Amino acid sequence: MLSRRSVLSVLTCGSLTGPWLFNAFHSRAVAGETRTRKNIDQLTPQEVADYGYAISILRKRSEVNPNDPAGYDYQAALHNADRTHPDGTVGSCEHGSEEFLPWHRIHLLLFEDLLRASDPPRTSNITLPYWNWQENASGKRFPKAFEDTASPLFHAGRWGVDAGPAQWDPADIAVAINEDDWNLFAGDAKPAPSYGYLELHAHNTMHGTIGPTMGDPGTAAEDPIFWSFHSFIDLTWARWQRLNSQTAQNGAATVWVEPESRTVNQMIVATMDLGYLYEFDFAADGEAEIQMAGTRTTNALSPDRVGLRAMTTSVAAPTKEGARRLLKLVGVSPSLEASYEILVYVHPAGFDPLAGGPSSERDGFLIDRLVIWKGRAGHGHHGGASVYVDLSKANGRDLLDGWQLTVVTSALPLVPPAERVNLQDSVNDRLASISNLIQRLEIEER
Repeated sequence: MLSRRSVLSVLTCGSLTGPWLFNAFHSRAVAGETRTRKNIDQLTPQEVADYGYAISILRKRSEVNPNDPAGYDYQAALHNADRTHPDGTVGSCEHGSEEFLPWHRIHLLLFEDLLRASDPPRTSNITLPYWNWQENASGKRFPKAFEDTASPLFHAGRWGVDAGPAQWDPADIAVAINEDDWNLFAGDAKPAPSYGYLELHAHNTMHGTIGPTMGDPGTAAEDPIFWSFHSFIDLTWARWQRLNSQTAQNGAATVWVEPESRTVNQMIVATMDLGYLYEFDFAADGEAEIQMAGTRTTNALSPDRVGLRAMTTSVAAPTKEGARRLLKLVGVSPSLEASYEILVYVHPAGFDPLAGGPSSERDGFLIDRLVIWKGRAGHGHHGGASVYVDLSKANGRDLLDGWQLTVVTSALPLVPPAERVNLQDSVNDRLASISNLIQRLEIEER
């Protein structure tokens, strides 16, 4: 049986060529092909069946040969597992830098090509349907297509209805697409990377909200909902692109999704230039000034949180008139044990967010909630990244000399509330300490 590395070396030399395997982007551009990705809840029953059928073909290929590049397991491993790229670099999916969005865009396109080529003509017009997780679910917790237990789109490793809604606040997405700074939206470049707003909020939180398979970067793509989830991430980026300009810090950086590689600049173009569009009502985006959404306070600090640590710094008056002030968390690393949240409070001196008292009082000083997705050794979740928080989220209050800013880190449960036997066992034993995951706090003005 061929190893994955052996197969990749053959593919790189061009000895194996299929319409999806070799120079797929070039072939699509030459053909002048424009595809349309639709909301999975808007697909016809036949379109859902065809999509599931194509997924099942890829699954069967992997059952015959797990190393088949045209099989589902191999494609999922491009995201989930480390590998040596043809240029000698080592990695997997990209997170925590401006390469996050371009990498996943390539991955989706190549997987879509593979589905379309799986059994034409039935599969020739398949596109990756997106799951609009701004909207209430059409099923009990997810789109109905993913809850049909007889469908190849079903996966048992998802949380049930007891875990709460799997949706995301549309106002927070509006904040993301109206952030006009590319690097605050998408992240900074390596070797001094940062997490972008879209990744820190919706992406990282939703992965864990969906289920244990999606919540682990080493297994996430094993769940077919991964592709529709990330199609909506890509759609959100496309919405951002309609409203804002973007200039990558390192546009020449190479991102690999074997057998393809592209530069960051090649992927931060309009989706139409890459051969696809989204069926989506863009009309409301950017029409009015967006009120800052603040945070999803329903997820704020609660008595059953464990692994808490607080870091405090003072918030001085701005040195430049009209300057935009950002809190910079320096040297943020993912935990290999569990995802964790970062709660940011701006409050008068003497107020302790970790002390007892009414949660409503504490939540009144909470200006942001971020999630750092669980990492794994060698995975593309780079340690030592920065995280930025816009201090204008303090709901317009004057941040005067003497006010303080407190950052609280807290482990996130690995199981939903209905399935917890003991929270201490389910989280704290797996996460001995999160005290060294943030190096220091700084205040930056732009």
